[in-house]
Amino acid sequence: MKTWIPLLLVLAACNGERNITVGPDKDTSGNYWGRNVSKQFAEPQLQSLHKTMNSAAVDAEITALICGKKLPQHEYSVTLWTEGEYRERIVRLQMTPRLYQDDECLQQAVNFVFQKTVKAIDTGPPIDYGYKDPLTGKPLDTSKIMTDLPEKPQCGCAGAGEPSDAPVHQG
Repeated sequence: MKTWIPLLLVLAACNGERNITVGPDKDTSGNYWGRNVSKQFAEPQLQSLHKTMNSAAVDAEITALICGKKLPQHEYSVTLWTEGEYRERIVRLQMTPRLYQDDECLQQAVNFVFQKTVKAIDTGPPIDYGYKDPLTGKPLDTSKIMTDLPEKPQCGCAGAGEPSDAPVHQG
C-alpha cells in the first residue's frame, strides 16, 4: 500500500494544469494587469503574448500613450493562471523592473495595450463559470469580460501633447 501513495500523489498533481510563466518574473503582485482567457489560450498563445509585449511596436505604442516619455530598459513576463475550483483562468503581466509604481499613467497605458493584445491573441470562447445573479438566480452574462477593453488612457501631456524626454519614474 505504501508504494501506491507516491504514485497517487503524482497522478493527482498531473491531473490539473499548472501555472505557466514566460519571462524571468513569476511574481505578478503589485499591479492589476490581468485578463480572463479561454480554455484555448495555452502555452503557444502565452509565448506569442510575451514576444508581442516585449516588441518594439508595443514599446512605441506605450511611449506614445505616456506622452513620449522614454522607458528605461525593462522586460515583461506573462503568467497563465490556470482554472481551479476557486480561480478563473487568467493571464497576468509583470514588468521588471517595476517602473509602473507611483505612475498611474504608465499603469493605464500598459494595461490598455496588454488587454488589447490578449484579446487579439485569444480567439476562443469565454468560459462559462455558471455565475448567477444573487437577487434573481438567473445566469449572468459574463462574456463582456472577454470582449470589453478599458478606455484608451488620456494622460495629461504637458505642452498640448508634446513628447517629453524625461524618463519614467523608477521608484
